This record gives sequence, structure tokens and C-alpha cells, in this order.
Amino acid sequence: MRGGEGLTGKNLGIVLCVEKPARMSRLQSRVFSVVGILGVVGWLLYGVGCGPTCRTALDCAGGQVCIEGKCVVDTKPDGSETNNPDIPPIEPNTDGTGSETTPTEPLPEGVLPEPTPETPTADKPVKGDLFINEVLFDPPDDLAGDANKDGKRDATQDDFVEIVNHTDKSLDVTGVVLKVNDAVLFTLPSAVLPARTALVIFGGGMTGDNEVGTGKGHSKFSGALVYRASSGLVTDPRTLGLFDANGQELDTFAYGQGDCLSGTAVNQSLTRSPEAPAGLCTRHTRASSSGLLFSPGTRADGTLFKDPPVETSSEMTDGGEPSSEQPLLPKPAAGDLVINEVLFDPPTGTTGDANKDGTTSATQDEFVEIVNISAQKLDLSGIVLTVSGSDKFTFPAGIAIEPRGVVVIFGGGMVGDNQINTGMPHPKFSGAMVFTASIPLTNGGAVIALKDGTGTSIASFAYGASTSCNVGDDINQSVTLFPETKGACAKHSEVASGTLFSPGTRIDGRLFSDPDPEPIAEPIAEPPADGGNEPQPEPQPEVTPEPVGALPAAGDILINEVLADPSTTSDVNKDGTISSTQDEFVEIVNVSGKTLDLSGVKLLVGTTLKHTFPKGLAMASGKAIVIFSGGMAADPQVNTGMPHSNFGNALVYVASIALVLSNSGATVNLQNATGITIDSFAYTAAAPCNGANDQSVNRSPDLTPATCTQHSTMTGAVGAYSPGTKADGTPF
Repeated sequence: MRGGEGLTGKNLGIVLCVEKPARMSRLQSRVFSVVGILGVVGWLLYGVGCGPTCRTALDCAGGQVCIEGKCVVDTKPDGSETNNPDIPPIEPNTDGTGSETTPTEPLPEGVLPEPTPETPTADKPVKGDLFINEVLFDPPDDLAGDANKDGKRDATQDDFVEIVNHTDKSLDVTGVVLKVNDAVLFTLPSAVLPARTALVIFGGGMTGDNEVGTGKGHSKFSGALVYRASSGLVTDPRTLGLFDANGQELDTFAYGQGDCLSGTAVNQSLTRSPEAPAGLCTRHTRASSSGLLFSPGTRADGTLFKDPPVETSSEMTDGGEPSSEQPLLPKPAAGDLVINEVLFDPPTGTTGDANKDGTTSATQDEFVEIVNISAQKLDLSGIVLTVSGSDKFTFPAGIAIEPRGVVVIFGGGMVGDNQINTGMPHPKFSGAMVFTASIPLTNGGAVIALKDGTGTSIASFAYGASTSCNVGDDINQSVTLFPETKGACAKHSEVASGTLFSPGTRIDGRLFSDPDPEPIAEPIAEPPADGGNEPQPEPQPEVTPEPVGALPAAGDILINEVLADPSTTSDVNKDGTISSTQDEFVEIVNVSGKTLDLSGVKLLVGTTLKHTFPKGLAMASGKAIVIFSGGMAADPQVNTGMPHSNFGNALVYVASIALVLSNSGATVNLQNATGITIDSFAYTAAAPCNGANDQSVNRSPDLTPATCTQHSTMTGAVGAYSPGTKADGTPF
């Protein structure tokens, strides 16, 4: 201490702010205790002790300031260092006084800050505010089905239900319940769903995902809220219900019938189209412009629900601005559509495989064929097919039929066929749209009708004993209007040269869009205005389309090879499936030396029509065509009229009706469009033309008329058959 300065409480407290020695005598300990008491008294008197030595500069000696509880030498006027290099210089206050500014003190413990204004409470949803937009109950196979993005595909955990808030306000969804057939699947915890956003409830999985169940937008699902239930959905028909916390219904979504299918072969989600409460249920690939199989958290096209819909048309409005809406198509009225052909009694055996799925079924091969006979494209959305007053199929949203276009609705089957129920042209049925639905047609009779959204009938077809179509109940073929679309009901074989049905085409295999032949009217000469002195222009002949080649005559085309008995170990048509029926084939070759127009040329087995070549098909000289009995559903080079790389660049077609070539013998015939036989090929069950020996029978040598032998016995033959090439494997 300084000279003359007595022992004050302040400096006594400072002096005594030392650590008690670890070892001391009893006397030392007593002295230390007494001094400590004095230090406490000093601290109480002056507020100084073992804590800070100062609180302001008044507690320090002259020339010192109080910084962080310690007295230090003040900064020199020239700004040089203080006596504590770790302490920054004191900046003068802006008011120029040089006095210290009191820092903002933290709130004392236990004192709460002033409350901030509360966020307004979100509204509770009412009916119409929320809707179930998308449902996945059959995830695609392999990783394509990893809908919840947890790295694996699971048949139940990747199931999901998507719920959308389509209002312009946030909704408090706390306690909202999702039910499946009245059984609770999931109850939402405390959460607010922002305006025009979605929440997704998955069947499970996503272990370790810390964004699930938080009530905050999930980064993997475009900001949708994501939750997981303890179980997934089932494939059988179900009704999903959305209810508020008080049990009031908010929305429902049913699947399992019509285009809103059930089953284990959907391999994609079902979604509303358009994506709004009134949208109709349809397959996701039909609603998605990019072919997505599902889109949890977004629209089918991947856009956000809060974004404006993508413009779908660039047509101009009256003001010259592009319109964002497609022009509305007209709905069909009475007389626009015709039910043209009905198959209620499919033939037995492979001949009855009307839907071409490789299996004959008494119910699944039944069909109804519908033709648009109007001159305009029609919107079929919501049109209902009824059988004897019972609804059997409803066209989904977005389905339109072109003028002279065709729709065929089969009774079922066709599992794995990715061209059905899409609204796209099906190549197996000459470009007709193909759908499947349970439409049991009794042989005894029924009334089939098409009805609009008001229940008004717009087309009907009646068959049975009490109708004008009394054709019997065991006919093993279809009944059809003849002439097509406007005539009377008749058995198909009686008006179509023996063929039993023709879904998607006319009875002769031509398209409904092909023009009917019209007689050329003689020009009528009008008298000249002056009574006969004025010369008249010569009448101009009508322009007819040029044929693509010469029309074939007898001897121009040769049936060169026939396979009636495919081996059980060989995939002859190379479609990945060995089939004793679909791998059958007939090979024909143009031996005329000129290009031929095969429009309307028919292939028959006996007297039964099996295939009619499409209009405009050209066959170059020396080239081959192979007609397989079936299969090849995913082969993009089939039925195109283009050379096929797998068959020596021959043209390859699949027969409209399965060939059904008997191993014991048959006669294969080719007829031109007028019914004249061009060539015939007969085989038997005996040598040398034995059709029942796991190999084809062939002209020998190739292209030699009136000859036949087994393929393997031919000189240089490669294998048991050679569709599209010569027997030795070289191209024609």
C-alpha cells in the first residue's frame, strides 16, 4: 500500500483475496479466518473483494480506468499501448466527453423478454379445403418403386397418400384423420399446412430421416410435409376417407374399378386429373406429360401446387394474347358414337384369344367395340359403359377419340401390357384405344349402352332372343353391324369370309378411317349460256391416289415356309418367351420382279381369315414378309412395314387373329383384295411335308413352287427354321 494510506476495507479485501495455504498451523488457520472475516466486512462496505476490483473509474487510482473489473493505466493521449497489452484502447464517445458508455446489460436471471406479437392461428379445414390427390398402393418393381427415397423398394413402405391444401390460406391440420375403409391409417400430429402445398403419408421406411414428421417442408419432396404410417395400403378396392378431428368428412378417394384400378400389376400411382377436388381418378402416366410413375409432393408433371399450371396451348385469344387453356372438346351426343361389334361368346382354344394376351378366357376376351362416326374429335371423359343398366366402365379424364377413331373395351387380362388403359393407339389393334374392365356379357342377351354424365343414353346395342340380334347363345364369335357402323346385327363369320371377330378394325381388316369406295359420278354437261355457241371446258378426271406398287396377281407372291410345330426349346419370334402357338409363322416372298402393293391382301388358314395387310404396304421385289401368330408385344419393329433387323431385314407382322396351324396338316392361302387366290401351301403329317416334327416345312429349294420338305433336310439348312431368310440363313 501507498505511504500514509491506512488499511481500508477496500484494500484489505484485495489483500485477502488470496488462496488459503494447503498446510498451516492451528494458529495460522485461526489468523487466516479472522482476516477473512475482515475482508468480507471490507467487501460489504466497499463492494470490493475476491471478485472484480472495480466497477467504475472512481474505484481506481488517478490515471487508471476500470475495464472488465480491473483498474488499468489509461491510454496515452498519443494512442500508444496501455500497461495491459491484452486490453484494447478505449475509444472516445461520439459526444466527445470521453466518459464510458454503459454496455447493454443482459437480462437478470428469471426475467423474461417482452412478448412478441403472436402469429395468427391457422384456420381449421372444412369440407372442400383438403383433397386426396394421389395414391400409390402398388409401387413399381425394383428401385423404380422407391417412392419414399430411402434407398430401397418396399411393397408397403413405399405406398403413400398425398393430401393437398388447395385454398389460399394456411390450414391447421392437427388431428386430421386418414381412414381406409373406416379403419384409421394415420392421425396427423400438430401441424400447419401452408396454402397450395401438399403433405404425404408414406407406409413406412425412411429410418433416420430427420425431416420426417417434423411439420416442416421436406427437402426431398419439394417442401411437402412428410409423415410415415405404421402400415401401407392394399391392392383390393378401397375407399380412403379424410376426416377432421371432430369426425366430419373432408374428402374421399375410391380405387378399384374402371380406370381407377386395383390389383398387383398397376406399377404406378393413381391421381386426380385435373389435380383438383373434382378431378377424375386416372393412372399417373396418363396425367404426367413426362411419363412419371408417381409424384409425391408435386403435381403429376413435377410442378409445385402453388405454381400456376403449365400452359398447354399457344392458341391466340381474340386479343392476340396466347391462351393458357386448351379449347374444350365437345362431348358426344346421341348419334356421334356407335357400338359396332360385341363379343359375348369367345371361341374355345387359342382361336378365342381376342385380346392377344396369350390366354383364352371366357370373360376376359369378351369385348365391346365403339366407333366415333362424327366428323369431330370428342371428349369421352366421364362417359359410362353400362351392361343391362349396370355401370361397368367410366372413361377417365383426358380421353378423347378422333373422328372415325375406335375404342375397344376388353373384359380383362392383358397383364403387363403397357399400352392398355393409356388412351394411346395400340399397335396390336390397328391403332384403336384399348381398355380393360369387368364387363361380363351373358350369352343369353343384354343391352349395352353408352351414357353421358346426366345418364342420357347416346348409343346402345342389344342382342338376345327378344331383339333383332337373335343370333343364338353359343356362337363362338362376335356379332357386328353390317355394313359397319350403320347396318343390322349379324354373325361376324357370315359377313367377313369366316373370320370370328375384328376388334379395332372393319371386318376385312381395314381401318374405319379409310374412306369407303365411292362410285365416280358422270359429269353433267350444262348448256352454254348462249344456247350452244359457247365452248365448254373438258371435264377433269378425278385424281385418285397412286398405288405404292402393282397389285399382286397369282404367282407374284409365294408362300415359302410354314412353321406349325415350334420346338419347346426355341423362341422363334425372339420376344423372350417360348410359345407353342405364338412362335408359329408363315413366310411369303415377292417373286414377281416388281414392287407390289399388298393393300388388303389376306392370309387365310383354310377358309378362316387370319390377317389382312394394311393399306399402302409396299413389298419390294425379292423381299420377304413373316407373319407370326402372336407375341412380340414390346418389339418396336413389328407391324411397321419397315425391315426387321432380327429376321434378315424381312418385314414382320403379328397376325390379327392367331394362326392356329394344326400339326396334322392344313392349307395356307393368300388372296388379293378382290378375293382371288394368289398362292396356296398345303402340308400334312406325313413325309416329306410333315408339319409335326419340331421344325418348319419349306419349299425345296427355296422359292420353288409345288414343292415341300422338312427344313432340316434341305441342303445347307441352318437349324429347324429360317423366318425371313433362305434355309441357309442368307437374305432373300
